[in-house]
Amino acid sequence: MLSSGEEYVGSWNRVALQACVRRAYLLRLRGRLSDALSTGAEALVRLPGVPTAYAGPCLGEIAHAHALRGDAGAAESVLGRASGLTLSTGPPTDLPLELARAWTLAARGDVQRAIERSLEVAESPYMMFTLFALHDVVRLGRPDLVADRLAALPVHGVLAPLFARHAAARTAGELLSVSESFARLGFLLYAAESAARAAARFVESGEPRRATGAETRAWALTQRCQGARTPALVGLSLRGLTPRQLEIATLAAQGLTNREIASRLVLSIRTVANTLYAVYEKTGTPDRKALAETFQWIRGLPPE
Repeated sequence: MLSSGEEYVGSWNRVALQACVRRAYLLRLRGRLSDALSTGAEALVRLPGVPTAYAGPCLGEIAHAHALRGDAGAAESVLGRASGLTLSTGPPTDLPLELARAWTLAARGDVQRAIERSLEVAESPYMMFTLFALHDVVRLGRPDLVADRLAALPVHGVLAPLFARHAAARTAGELLSVSESFARLGFLLYAAESAARAAARFVESGEPRRATGAETRAWALTQRCQGARTPALVGLSLRGLTPRQLEIATLAAQGLTNREIASRLVLSIRTVANTLYAVYEKTGTPDRKALAETFQWIRGLPPE
């Protein structure tokens, strides 16, 4: 027999609602946070005005996306609505809201409580919730707490081993390698966070140029994450290029030689070379190939 809330969710409406929630979930994982919010809004209008089991995953996704954008107020507002609309039926209903609450705490700056909440979610008997909750602890800056558990999880697929690699990464180079793996899979927010953490490690090891390069990569990836502002990305910036530097850098990234750029822009070859040197310094890229990869990320194209 259907619950009171589910009586109001017809079979087709239920399928459409579940499809919207699943799509919002996948968009969030890929860092497309604005798109996740738009899709979540499509699901929201399909909810009945009475408590239903479908409200937890739906409102959880919306609150989660707001929190990842650093908008704790919006996330808290959605979570407040969830308390009156959700018909609890166990972990599948409740844990999406708990994951969102963890990131809402992080958006408020209370990273320690966010970690504690994520560890609580990780005790779920549902392995996929455990997997993502443990990885959230890594993303929040405490891989040491969960590295062993992630490595031992009996979960098949490509994500579990990569999450374990992320937790085990200790050097900046290892974090950059993890970032590249996430990017290849399309998980751009995770890739940006890993690159940002790598930049911090390069700073700690006294390698400022490589730190700038990692920060540039993180910045470029973040531009595709539709407003993401997680703890790993706070303070991330790219020292701006002048219009002329950007123009020359763009042409160089397209494969033009210094002579070809000079001819097109009516400049001396020396001016082009000096400008490119300044570009490499500002972006932390060592050569044209690395510069081209960075510009591909900024334009939304994966590196070849």
